Amino acid sequence: MTGFETQTYRAATSAGELVLQVRGTTPPSASLILEGMFLIDSDSAESERELARLGLEALQRARGRGRAASGDVRVVVGGLGLGITLRALLDAMGEGGVTVVEVFDPVVAWNRGPLVALNGDALRDPRVSCFVGDLREYVTQGSDAIDLFLLDIDNGPTWLALPSNAWLYSRVGLEALHARLAPAGVAAFWATERAPDFEARLADLPWGAWSYASVRTPVRPGEPPLECCVYFVVCGA
Repeated sequence: MTGFETQTYRAATSAGELVLQVRGTTPPSASLILEGMFLIDSDSAESERELARLGLEALQRARGRGRAASGDVRVVVGGLGLGITLRALLDAMGEGGVTVVEVFDPVVAWNRGPLVALNGDALRDPRVSCFVGDLREYVTQGSDAIDLFLLDIDNGPTWLALPSNAWLYSRVGLEALHARLAPAGVAAFWATERAPDFEARLADLPWGAWSYASVRTPVRPGEPPLECCVYFVVCGA
């Protein structure tokens, strides 16, 4: 990114210093870092877009294309990040409703400020509402049925920046998601890599069938692509 100005934004959080770096490229690009750990970089974020695409496809398969394609769905995006998954979802889903759950208030503020040019001001879309808080709180305290969870929490079950996020990938967390999923609803989990322990828990679920997709993400010319994983659980499958 030589020759382009980088703007750096910092915020103190309960988990340590959160840093946003926005590079003045065309189109703009950005990185989000927590206590020195890279959470996401837009230059290698194709798998975040794929999370939205693959999640919608899984819902279509589970319910039949007619209903899913109509846009009459309720979606929760867990983890706002740079707004990349949200943008891809909004561009593909039609007229449904989306709730974004983000634990860090500065991330929400940055998505309404310096990240607008990167994600097309996704939070301003009238289909979107935002819940600032922990995903566990949102899942366990609500009661409305959700058709699709798109969950990009930390870096998946094997690489956590916040130890408390292990709940999501536990049997208790999976059961809590089940309680919120509509019939034939889908929970999709982004992961840095395959996670055998998590797969064992998924295989033991009595209420849903699971699958996964490998996603190869280009990085830079001459560098090997990153290989990530998206897990799917279909309620009642």
